[in-house]
Amino acid sequence: MTNPETPASPPSASAPAAPDAPHWVPVLPLRNTLVFPEMVLPLSIGRKRSLQAVEDAAARDGMVFVAAQHEPGIDDPKTDQLYTTGRLCPIPKLLRLCADNVSVWIQGVRGAKGAPG
Repeated sequence: MTNPETPASPPSASAPAAPDAPHWVPVLPLRNTLVFPEMVLPLSIGRKRSLQAVEDAAARDGMVFVAAQHEPGIDDPKTDQLYTTGRLCPIPKLLRLCADNVSVWIQGVRGAKGAPG
C-alpha cells in the first residue's frame, strides 16, 4: 500500500450519494474488525501507515476509508491485501497517547468501494 489513499465511490447505483462525500480519502486497514452503518467504534492506532492515514484525515476533512484485511497477521498490508468494499468514516474524536500511538473513535456513515491494488 504505497499510496495511503484510495478513491471512494458509492456501493451501488441505488444507494444515495452523500453530497459532501470526498473522492479521495486515507485508507485505514482493520484487523478482525468490520464497521457497520452508524456503528461507533474506538480504535487504538499504532502501525506507522495507519498513524499516517489518521494524521492525513485529521489534516483534511476527518474522513477515512476503513477496509478489513484479508490476512490479519500481515503488519503492513498492500492495497491488494484489503477488501475493496469498506466504509467511509469520520473521526469525531482523536486522542494522541504518545508519538506512536493514537486512540480514535470512528463512525461508519456509508459504504464505499476502494480502488483495487
